[in-house]
Amino acid sequence: MNKLEIEINSILSDWNPIGVDKGVSQTEYSSYIPQIMKSLKDEETLMRCLINILQGMGIDYDPKNKQMSEDLENICRDLLNLKL
Repeated sequence: MNKLEIEINSILSDWNPIGVDKGVSQTEYSSYIPQIMKSLKDEETLMRCLINILQGMGIDYDPKNKQMSEDLENICRDLLNLKL
């Protein structure tokens, strides 16, 4: 993994939307890295990508759920900040 991929993986591992053990989370989400890298164009594209990832995990995104929305916005911001 290159530096950007490692940083993305770290953010996903900390986010850990399905709540796996910390040791497992270090590799659990690595398959999403290429998809996320392609979506780092802008906030809207990345948010759609993250919502699709959640749905692929069987987690329904509810924009009315304040905590879920805030978590997703924070992850999106953190990922977009990696580009800078």
